[in-house]
Amino acid sequence: MHNQRSRSVGSMALKLDMSKAYDRVEWGFLKQVMIRMGFCDKWISLIMECISTVSYSLLINGEPTGHIIPTRGIRQGDPISPYLFLLCAEGLNGLLQKATSQGDIHGVSLCRQGPKITNLFFADDSLLFCRATIPECQKIQDILRLYEQASGQQLNRAKTTLFFSRNTPATMQEDLKDILGVPNIKQYEKYLGLPSLVGKEKIICFSQIKERVWSKIKGWKEKLLSQAGREILIKAVVQAIPTYTMNCFKLPVKLCQDIEGIIRRFWWGQKSDQRKIHWIKWDKLCQPKGTGGLGFKELQKFNIALLAKQFWRLMHVRNSLLFKVFSAKFFPNGNILEASERTSGSFAWRSILKAKDLVLLDAIAKIPLSDRAPPDRLIWHATRDGNYTVRSGYHMLLQNSRNSNPDCSRQGEHDPLWKTIRASRVPAKVKTFLWKACHESLPTKAGLFRRRVIPHPYCDHCHGAIEDTLHALWSCPVLAQVWQSSSEFAALLKNSHHSYNGLVRQVMSLASHLLIETFAMTCWLLWNTRNKSRLQLPSEEYRNIWSRAQILLHEHISVSQTVTIVNPCHTHVKWKPPIHHLYKVNFDGAFSKETNEGGIGVVIRDQAGLPIATLSQKLPATHSIEMTEALAARRAILFTKEVGLTNAVFEGDAENIIRDLGSSETLHSAYGLVIEDAKSMLLDFQAYSVSHTRRSGNMVAHALARRANQCQNVLVWMEDVPPDISNVLLHDLSSL
Repeated sequence: MHNQRSRSVGSMALKLDMSKAYDRVEWGFLKQVMIRMGFCDKWISLIMECISTVSYSLLINGEPTGHIIPTRGIRQGDPISPYLFLLCAEGLNGLLQKATSQGDIHGVSLCRQGPKITNLFFADDSLLFCRATIPECQKIQDILRLYEQASGQQLNRAKTTLFFSRNTPATMQEDLKDILGVPNIKQYEKYLGLPSLVGKEKIICFSQIKERVWSKIKGWKEKLLSQAGREILIKAVVQAIPTYTMNCFKLPVKLCQDIEGIIRRFWWGQKSDQRKIHWIKWDKLCQPKGTGGLGFKELQKFNIALLAKQFWRLMHVRNSLLFKVFSAKFFPNGNILEASERTSGSFAWRSILKAKDLVLLDAIAKIPLSDRAPPDRLIWHATRDGNYTVRSGYHMLLQNSRNSNPDCSRQGEHDPLWKTIRASRVPAKVKTFLWKACHESLPTKAGLFRRRVIPHPYCDHCHGAIEDTLHALWSCPVLAQVWQSSSEFAALLKNSHHSYNGLVRQVMSLASHLLIETFAMTCWLLWNTRNKSRLQLPSEEYRNIWSRAQILLHEHISVSQTVTIVNPCHTHVKWKPPIHHLYKVNFDGAFSKETNEGGIGVVIRDQAGLPIATLSQKLPATHSIEMTEALAARRAILFTKEVGLTNAVFEGDAENIIRDLGSSETLHSAYGLVIEDAKSMLLDFQAYSVSHTRRSGNMVAHALARRANQCQNVLVWMEDVPPDISNVLLHDLSSL
């Protein structure tokens, strides 16, 4: 609408503001809407009971006074209230749709072929669109008046605003303003918290995100928070602030860098009037915890991963309003991959296109492994179900960044050291301390000297060695009395260690009960004592540190005992014969990661449990156990048809394959086409069913799949099984 100039009739948008929207909802109107929409009587009575049994009291001088029983309205803050208001707004939507179908109002479209949009509703935020003509304006006025009378809503005309397209004459704008009695504006600043128009000054347009981040961090007292506490606040609050905007827009690089700079300074405890040393690179902090990082988000990569979700939706969710509007304008053939990047469009559209490279980075064309010759599809290889997720996309970007940097070739590998530190039963601040120590990021004298903060790197206690992390926490002679309190650590003192990281790995290898926890707590106390003595503050004596560490550790464990949930043991399942007139077809797949090969096993049995036919087949290059199981299901159905049976029960132990066979949804996983082939073959059966069993009830098929690696191609036995698995069949027969 902002750029509309050529059409003969202008357009207008009306942003509604309802006065006390939730408080004015009439209960009778809401009930009638639910009845008209087809909700069952029990549901309606439950909802009406929830909203009509409310009472209020007034606090006067701290004492509740009075008992007010309302007769209308829904409660603010109630989780169900927005949904109930949507039902109320459905009345307005029905009136608008009726007027549209009768030709009384016409919506606004992005292009000539695009759908006409008459209204956008989100809870109590409403936008109406129509032509800027007097008849349509009067029709909108009549609809709003009728809606107000029926629902109890009241339009706040002082806050309701009008927006006109550029080709609307000024005289017409004045006439429409007089009819509606509301002011007009040049542009909407925001809608649902997002900017309506994004111009050239993008940093200024999105500057409120940086301001919100800064206002949050400014209100927190760094001295009252450990670095572990700051980590939680950064992840749960600060990095969540820009997420909503990044779902729709590509934020400027400079803005992302500024926000990351604020986060870094807060993490290292830096204030406005003093600087702090950032001991570890931001890239390292953003790595996953399993590879030695802290899992902070790189905002630029996370932004692309979020936008790729919108790109993926435009590829697959074709019934959404988003797809209908964007496809008509930017990719009329319905394939977003063929959309031209040169096409002029809104900043939101250009932002979504930025994610195209990520989607194509891991998405692969699904080769149709069937005679039906279905068209190729794009699947997301990084997830099991083939659907894109923001998490997998973000990690794909991180992995790609590491692969392009030869210095980081091994940084993406998971290290058991970091998993052990995270799993240790010590306070979070001690875990963070141990993590920093393993990264040599404690402010030791060697590190400070390297950064030219102090004149020499030598230890203040022994005066003879350079004070690095290993010396400060382990090898300094004054610490010998502490570590010799334990026989395990006394033995380690006799060995030489090249780094503190290597020492921690040595402690891990001892695998003694609570040894790594005791080590971490003791090191933390030693570091605090060393710093206090350097600042000439009262500190713990070294001879008491060992016992103090034991006390603190057991106190922490006693107050942080977690309830261990024991998974119930699955009962042993026996093979059960099929019901009368049916045959049971058991199938299974086996996969070897070492050889990347799979095997299929199928056995068909009658009501007595006797074999009708068995099959064992080797599969080259199946790449995953899911694909192997899907191929086993399809081969079992085909094998049953080849034998000449049309009444069968198909049973396997792969729960996801059985679930997919019974689902009517289109599968985007790598094995989706195989499942669809299997479903199409099932239609040829007179009677069939698909069921899941446990491994113990599928042992014959499992044994056939395991022995398939001995086959060259396919082996079939009629009314028999291979001699080497006859004992498995006899075991099933004996349990009948």
